[in-house]
Amino acid sequence: MGSGASASASRPVPALESTGDGSSSLGAASDGKDRKLILLIHSASHLPSLDRARESHPYVLAHAEHRGDQVGEKACWACQACCSNPCWNLAQDLGISKQRYTVDDELHIEVLDKSDKLIGTLQLPIADLQVDTWYEKPLSLSSASHDSVSAQTTGRIFDESWQPNLRLMMISEPVQTKRIFLIRHGESVWNKAQKNLNVSQMLAQVDHPLSVDGFQQGKDLARKLTAAVAELEKEGSSPSELGEVSGNLRQLLSTEVVLASPLTRAVETALVGVGPILKRTGVLRLCRNAREKRNAGGRDTTGIARGEGEIAERARKALIQAGGTESEVSEYCSVRIDAAEFGIVSTNSYSS
Repeated sequence: MGSGASASASRPVPALESTGDGSSSLGAASDGKDRKLILLIHSASHLPSLDRARESHPYVLAHAEHRGDQVGEKACWACQACCSNPCWNLAQDLGISKQRYTVDDELHIEVLDKSDKLIGTLQLPIADLQVDTWYEKPLSLSSASHDSVSAQTTGRIFDESWQPNLRLMMISEPVQTKRIFLIRHGESVWNKAQKNLNVSQMLAQVDHPLSVDGFQQGKDLARKLTAAVAELEKEGSSPSELGEVSGNLRQLLSTEVVLASPLTRAVETALVGVGPILKRTGVLRLCRNAREKRNAGGRDTTGIARGEGEIAERARKALIQAGGTESEVSEYCSVRIDAAEFGIVSTNSYSS
């Protein structure tokens, strides 16, 4: 489970505007600086499998082109295992810092399988893209992908629901450094069984919740944060008023966004351990890219619950099983859980 502070202040939304001389430019920034070309790829949908034995393992390559020649840097969005609807939600700098783009400049995107076979491409004129605006664009499929789609839709009516798409956005250059605090989940039932070499207990279930000790570890963290908040109140300051010189703990208390893996042990740790922070932020945001990488032998990497309601209910039952009383668990679970990830953006080179 990780909690991260990120900028929440609104910012002007620049657009790629015509300059009247055959080029387009990003709207002027309030600081007068040139805007960089930063591409956010959120997700893809309905990607065909190029191997009938498994789903696709897709990854993405993207760069800018001028009359067919690459300019700037080529960025890569990592391979997603066995997924026809992958989610990256990652923004990367394409290495172009100039402010003007000619009508000959294009954004070139390739979606490939881990075997480096081409799934599909997307070619977009940069001048046509508005900054900070979502686009969902259909992929131009490779011949192998066309064959795969044809095989999947044999005997069915082909409609737009079968069309492979890519969801993306050109974003404004991040103007603030984000400080991220990472908090490991408390001891899980899997961790305890692994420590005791109890293989049967390790394999008895999936999505292992916190153990009794793990629940207590979360409560210990909450007590420390509560004590720190009380100390700040004595000083007459709120966390948001404190500067960087005030120390890591005070910065942690000023966290603006709390993210957690949707796996039960992480949700429990967040609800209990950083409860004092969640009382102020009002929401726990689930981020599936924060979950432990799924592996063949790890039953603790496979989730069960889906959606805010199921995840919250599973966490509630697990906390009671770990020794929580009805009243304290009700307080822990009073925080709103949000599984929508569209507003949560990861960026390379702009975080610390």
